[in-house]
Amino acid sequence: MTRPSWIWRETAEVLGVVGIIAGIIFLGFELRQNNELLEAEARYNHMQARSGVMGQLHQNAGLAAIIAKGRENQPLTSAEQTQLEYFYFDMFVAWEWEFREGEEGSLEVPVWAYRESFRNFPDTQIPASPGQAEAWEKYKVFFSVAFVEFIDQEVLGYERE
Repeated sequence: MTRPSWIWRETAEVLGVVGIIAGIIFLGFELRQNNELLEAEARYNHMQARSGVMGQLHQNAGLAAIIAKGRENQPLTSAEQTQLEYFYFDMFVAWEWEFREGEEGSLEVPVWAYRESFRNFPDTQIPASPGQAEAWEKYKVFFSVAFVEFIDQEVLGYERE
């Protein structure tokens, strides 16, 4: 006994639909796995960027010496001053990226950590980052208004002029 041709056609259509559904499910798993990999890569790149700025201090003896010289209130040469300002500029760029990438009202680095960078070490007159406030005033024109307001109001505690 032969089956009618519509049975084969219906069976093929059902198998086709099952194949499409399986393909969509597989694609969903692939996308989720890809997103997890991209998120892990983004976290790694963020960590590299954060450690990159401060890593310069332990990898660059000259820069560490300039900061130590500034902490001891010794005068800096023009070249040393320039190198220090651009180090801070690089740090501000990293901060702005963190500020932009952070969720509204939720920064990865707490506000007090930014503040400590601009202050003296506890119970001393030794600046944590000599010349940083001056570099900020000089270079803040290069940053977004929202970030400048965040640093001026939340970190330094004064209104933007």
